[in-house]
This record gives sequence, structure tokens and C-alpha cells, in this order.
Amino acid sequence: METRAHEGSAGGLVQGELGPELAQIPDPSAERAVRAHTAAFLAKQAANDERQQRAYLAALGKRGTQSAGLAAARVGRETLWRWREHSDAFVQAEAAARETLADQLEQEAIRRAYHGVQRPVYQQGQLVGYVTDFSDAVLMMLLKAARPEKFRDKADVQVAVVVKTLAGLDPREVL
Repeated sequence: METRAHEGSAGGLVQGELGPELAQIPDPSAERAVRAHTAAFLAKQAANDERQQRAYLAALGKRGTQSAGLAAARVGRETLWRWREHSDAFVQAEAAARETLADQLEQEAIRRAYHGVQRPVYQQGQLVGYVTDFSDAVLMMLLKAARPEKFRDKADVQVAVVVKTLAGLDPREVL
């Protein structure tokens, strides 16, 4: 007859008198230790991921680039892809951070176009005043976005000429 012998909590096997097919069964204490260790590891990983995600999202919302977010979180693109794949909440938070950035950019564009930017004026190395510069280009872009029917770029394309040029045929002969 075989006697039971524990290999310790890391080994995880117990030998017994149960026949050849059941001669080795998992040690319950080793299995519990592995489960506890795994749970602790996963909890630590989740807390670390949450901290890194907050850093990524904060940097994305302020600096506007994925690279800046990754640098702030000190993670690589693979980690970002994993977060996106496994967390719909993260994907939504990332979209919200991008929306916040877009709103801030729009506010700054409006300020520059409508209120202008103060630029210092110097004469002989001395500050003598300020001039307000307005951005006509940004103003036009804002108008195109707000009223595209009125301010969009007009494009008049002659399809017959394009077809004739591309195919080497006269469209009237083909149709």
C-alpha cells in the first residue's frame, strides 16, 4: 500500500492508496495558495492598470496625442490595445478625453479668431505697447464649420472632361 506524502504547498501533489488512476491528486492547500496568489496578482494588476489608465487619459486630454498619454502612463501600445480590447468603459473614457480636448481646441480657435492674441511691440529694445492680432484663417475655418452651405469651398468639376481624359473616350460616344 502507498501512503500519502505531501510535497509542500508549491509541489501540490499527494500520493495515496486510491489506485493507479488516482495515485496523484492535487494538494488542496497548494491549490488554495495558488488561487490566493493569483487573486492577489490580478488585484495588483487591476490597480496598476487603473492608475496607468488615469495617467494616460489625463495626458491625452491635455496634450492631445496618444504618444503623450502612453509616455505619461509609462506603458507601450500593446498595453493600450489590451485596455481597449478588454474594457468598454476605458474606450468610452478615451473618447470622452478626446472630446474634451476637441472642445478646448475649439475654444482656443474662437478666442484667437474673435478676441485676438496680444503681441508685444518693441522699439529700440524697449517694450512700447501691444498689438492685437486676429486670425482670419481660423475665423474662416470656423465659419465653414458653422455654416458650410454658405462658406464651403466651391468645387465645379466637369465630369465629361474627367471621363474623357481618364478613359481616352468622348462620353457622348460611349453613352
